[in-house]
Amino acid sequence: MKHLIAACTLLLLAASIAAQTASGVIDGSVIDDTGAPVPRASVSLMTDTGRVIRSMAADDRGLFLFDTLADGRYTLNASKLGYTTRTFGQTSPHAGAVVVALATNGRYRARVKLPRLGVISGTIADDRGRPISAEVRAQRFVMENGQRVLDTRILRTNADPQGRYRFSDLNVGDYVISAFGPDGELRRMSPELIQRAQQAVQERLAPLPDTDAARDAPVSYVPVYFPGVVNRARATAVAVVPGEERSNVNLQLQVVPTIRLQGTVVTADGKPGANLNVRLDSPEDGSTWTSGQTTTAGVFNLAPVPLGSYTLVAGNTRRDLALTNPSAATITVQTDPGGSLTGRVVFDGTSPRPECRRISCRPVLRLSHPTGGAALNPLVTGVMDEAGPIAFPAVPVGSYLMGIGVPLSGWTIVSAIIDGKDLMDLPIDVGPRQDLSGLIVTFTDRSTELTGSAPVGGTSPTADLVSIVAFPTDQRFWVPGARRVRVARPDTRGEYRINGLPPGEYLVAVVTNFDPETELDAARLNALQSGASRTIVRAPEPR
Repeated sequence: MKHLIAACTLLLLAASIAAQTASGVIDGSVIDDTGAPVPRASVSLMTDTGRVIRSMAADDRGLFLFDTLADGRYTLNASKLGYTTRTFGQTSPHAGAVVVALATNGRYRARVKLPRLGVISGTIADDRGRPISAEVRAQRFVMENGQRVLDTRILRTNADPQGRYRFSDLNVGDYVISAFGPDGELRRMSPELIQRAQQAVQERLAPLPDTDAARDAPVSYVPVYFPGVVNRARATAVAVVPGEERSNVNLQLQVVPTIRLQGTVVTADGKPGANLNVRLDSPEDGSTWTSGQTTTAGVFNLAPVPLGSYTLVAGNTRRDLALTNPSAATITVQTDPGGSLTGRVVFDGTSPRPECRRISCRPVLRLSHPTGGAALNPLVTGVMDEAGPIAFPAVPVGSYLMGIGVPLSGWTIVSAIIDGKDLMDLPIDVGPRQDLSGLIVTFTDRSTELTGSAPVGGTSPTADLVSIVAFPTDQRFWVPGARRVRVARPDTRGEYRINGLPPGEYLVAVVTNFDPETELDAARLNALQSGASRTIVRAPEPR
């Protein structure tokens, strides 16, 4: 017993001595986009998994210090009202952070950059130029699956009675600003009808028949986009830069002739298309003008839109329409019959297979060239069983890539092969009544790993300025959202790791001041080829 007590005492003493001698330091400064200090910013020291260890306020010069640190891997996060919250090394909201790899009793000095937020302001007037209190919206362009689309998150504010509005604390980026007038249809009477109505009042005649009063087409307020267009595809984006106010972003509401589209949707076999989503999209950029849902009888009735050309989307069926005659605004739409895709799944590994009868095993197909963002392009969901079969019984006509809706614990898709083509990388076309079979989807419980090091610090750029871009030598895979194109950040020692790349031949480039939101395209990858190094990512050995 005495020996046990002595051993425990020695262990506690050793731990105490180690804690007392831990003298690692991470210090530095918080600066804005101009390099000026950000006083009293909140700074947090975290593990590389995101757990907060300590927090403090920077001093009036923006300086901070965390001492008595053990060796390990750390990250820093800073924030302050009026500035964009950032983690050390982040160059944009979606860029990766840089890990501080602190040696025993080591020291690292970091600069955390917080860009200042921006402002957009202006006035709203009605169709006669008078100030009006109307709803104003702002949407920022973001990257989604490698494509530049408008964020589904919409900022809203209301202009005051003098028509003034203001969006403050905006992240840097490009925004589409729009204004919305009162809902509902109006009637714009011709001079002839106005004269007849005045005469009827003066002579106490009977009111004009409804057919006469409604002889002109209805008009409505429609959304107006800066600088004064009613089609979002023709809007001019407003650039928000750090610390500046974009004023005089003014809009005047417009009243234009409109048409209310109604009709019926029937399926390919003639049955009512019940409870289907229906919308009218702009053929120019895929933005939605109006949307609704069919009844159980397949009937829909959409809100008024300006006369013009549209794409009607009913379920997954698309039809081009030219809406020019208000009296011909009733249509019948028959949905496309679509096709099917079937095959089997293979689980390559020793881990327990997922029990698809108990959990969600949801393979999905997504359009290879979506329009207007993911919200307007619903996934096609299939069914699968760990014992082998996989099927997409109803696939609308289109070109598709494959994925998994909900990750399967311990398993990832390696490939989805049909006729020698991997649907994880290259799309397959599904035509009307086309039944495709022979799909083989392979899952694995192992992951590839690409590691290396880049020169950082000293005479080289510091780690917070460096990015690692890995991309395949096969240019067919240089497409938006490709799984074979990856960006990683080195830690402060220059070491990096990229997990999960499909096996194959790759190029690895070390770049500085790289923005993955705007630079990750085929033209940039082509420019990086000459300075990149070649490497082979091999399939991991079985466990």
